[in-house]
Amino acid sequence: MKRHKIVLLADGSEEFRWLVWKSSREHTYFSMKTVGSGWDVLRCIQKQPPDLLLIDTALPDICGLTVLKELERQGNVPKTIVLSSVVSERMAEKARSLGAAHFLPKPFHTEALFDLIYMLLHGYPQYPPLMYRRAAGDQLPETLSGGRFANPRGLCLRGFCCGRAPGKSRETAVI
Repeated sequence: MKRHKIVLLADGSEEFRWLVWKSSREHTYFSMKTVGSGWDVLRCIQKQPPDLLLIDTALPDICGLTVLKELERQGNVPKTIVLSSVVSERMAEKARSLGAAHFLPKPFHTEALFDLIYMLLHGYPQYPPLMYRRAAGDQLPETLSGGRFANPRGLCLRGFCCGRAPGKSRETAVI
């Protein structure tokens, strides 16, 4: 029998964790656990490593990137999506160097997150690119607005889990 995939969400905001957890209940291909601190992430991963880690850079006790560095030191880095309201190419590259598959700036469309989760849990190659744009029409610095760092116009790139045709605008919540 196939094991159910586990996603661990680490964010300091209880409201944010609840919103993402509630939205995740629509998706049957994984279950989500949530924690509010970096130490909780390390404890959870020691007990039962998740299939995917969603981690904010601004946790109340330890920076999310420091948690990734510790996991890398232990040789126990799961597939990871780094979430952050502080967006810079330097931070995205640092996250990638620590083993993160993607860097998703806040706020973002919920389906952008669930598309990434679906693709990473089902072994799709690292596409869409490393960093999504915040939302349709938002402007990022020129170095972040094209090539390997952007999802222009915030469109559904593949329609893997949301069932929309690629290129259609998203009608989802921004969190």
